[in-house]
Amino acid sequence: EEYDGSSWTSVNTIPTATWAAAGAGSQTAALMFSGNAPGIVATTFSYDGTNYSSAPSLNTARTYSTGFGIQTAALCAGGNTPSKTGATEEYNGSGWTSSGSMITARDSLCGGGAQTDGLVFTGTTGPGAPNVLTVTEGYDGTAWSTRPNVSTARIFAEGTGGTTSSAAAIIYGGAPGGGPFIANSEEFTGETSAANIADFTTS
Repeated sequence: EEYDGSSWTSVNTIPTATWAAAGAGSQTAALMFSGNAPGIVATTFSYDGTNYSSAPSLNTARTYSTGFGIQTAALCAGGNTPSKTGATEEYNGSGWTSSGSMITARDSLCGGGAQTDGLVFTGTTGPGAPNVLTVTEGYDGTAWSTRPNVSTARIFAEGTGGTTSSAAAIIYGGAPGGGPFIANSEEFTGETSAANIADFTTS
């Protein structure tokens, strides 16, 4: 279904019915990849605003991963293979290439941003609430590094940082791994590298 700002409209179906997939791109130039169909798959489909077509598959089949970026510069990170993974792959419009792994292997995570400036956050390293994460990592196009954590641990949340950078991301909804579902949202407003300088005087 497509949303035009006021309503949803049914459009052409996905070639293979799939759940727990990830995606990237815009309404008229999108990618869908990974998931269960049933069984864990590496399948990738591209969407041009009207039709889906097959695209090169991921190197590693996975489910409950996350994706971000644009159709010709996308990223897939994490997931379940069926083991928790931190594996990262980049898509250049013609194929997937393995890149640096996340610091914390996990699935049921979400993320947003650009292929060279993205974020992933939350997820889980194992069953049950004790393994649900607040952990956030940033990707610079080559490697992952730590970022400020979200305040509420959750799985199955959704989030986005647009497709150009990670400087203004949002996460919303999800589940804590036990107990009631989560309604709150959190915003990430980026970090600064400017020095915080103060003058000191003696007294």
